[in-house]
Amino acid sequence: MQDVKRITACLPAGKGPRKNLVLSGKIKMAASPVIFLKEVQEELKKVVWPTREEVIRLTFVVIAVSLIVGLFLGGADFILTKLTQVFLNR
Repeated sequence: MQDVKRITACLPAGKGPRKNLVLSGKIKMAASPVIFLKEVQEELKKVVWPTREEVIRLTFVVIAVSLIVGLFLGGADFILTKLTQVFLNR
């Protein structure tokens, strides 16, 4: 019940599409799919999308880091495998 009070304190009093979210102390999970989609559209307008150059640069960063981590893990696996073979073959 405390969560309901906390949520109702954050909601505007009867304004906008969220006015029907709280009824008699209970939270409605989905007021309406149409309202949800309108809110999603409004939030997507606020998103700052990366430029093409940023996407390309960051893609190369992800590929490079993935290769470095892969080589490190592969090398560590190889070394540990060889060490295990040396100790087990004694």
